[in-house]
Amino acid sequence: MKKAVIPALTTTVELAPHIAKEGKRTTMHRIVPLLCGLMILASTASADTKAGTAWPLPVKVEGRYGFIDGAGTLVIPPRYESAGRFQDGLAVVSVNGTWGYINPAGLLAIMPVYDHARDFSEGKAVVGINGLYGFIDRAGVYVVVPVYEDASEYGSGMAAVRSGGKQGYVDLAGRLVIQAKYDEAYAFGGDGMACVRMGGGLYFIDRAGKPAMKRMFPFCTGFHEGMAGFYVGRGSVWGFMDRNGRTVVPPAFQDIGHFSEGLAPAKQGGKWGYVGRDGKYV
Repeated sequence: MKKAVIPALTTTVELAPHIAKEGKRTTMHRIVPLLCGLMILASTASADTKAGTAWPLPVKVEGRYGFIDGAGTLVIPPRYESAGRFQDGLAVVSVNGTWGYINPAGLLAIMPVYDHARDFSEGKAVVGINGLYGFIDRAGVYVVVPVYEDASEYGSGMAAVRSGGKQGYVDLAGRLVIQAKYDEAYAFGGDGMACVRMGGGLYFIDRAGKPAMKRMFPFCTGFHEGMAGFYVGRGSVWGFMDRNGRTVVPPAFQDIGHFSEGLAPAKQGGKWGYVGRDGKYV
């Protein structure tokens, strides 16, 4: 198989946006000469391997998307208008303006018949037709036919959907288990809580749709490993709190990511690093 480093310097490679934005761990997403591309792909491989990424990864080569393996070998030719990363064994791709899914061998597993489509998550994927959104399973069978104004990927068995201008949540069976009444609804974290907005600030609800704490925030993140980020408008800084709403790491960061394996990315003084649960850089 040919390597992504051939031909020479005039060829360019660009990491797909899905990879470039992954959890603040990978920031090298500019178009670069292909000779430098392998260095970027190598560093990306390290970061994404830590995050549990499934190979191959999408890259943009000469205006089209293909996929590379961990050695930088182009294993699926660049023939797609756009492409997502492999999740649950399938990757979303755009062919002639419509969207479908391929398997790691580069074969179409779900035909490109959708106007919009997103990555698989927990065995389901958001697809859109004629301005409405629903969910399919890995066989391409509808779990929820497209009836919603918008929909998000599943997280912890729940996905946010929009109906009548308001948002609620469906479960993995496609049942509307939390009524669409929120102005904004964000993904459930691994700790079973999600941020929602209804009227004023953001607050957390549990899987039954009940408020999980009294505290409200201008902005907040989901819970991961028992910690969630919260934003303080005064000073424009982020901190971390526990499941009870108690501040664990005082607000001091310009931006943050979520905790994974005991560490969270955090930006301070214009530089990114990783902090532990004590808020100290490692």
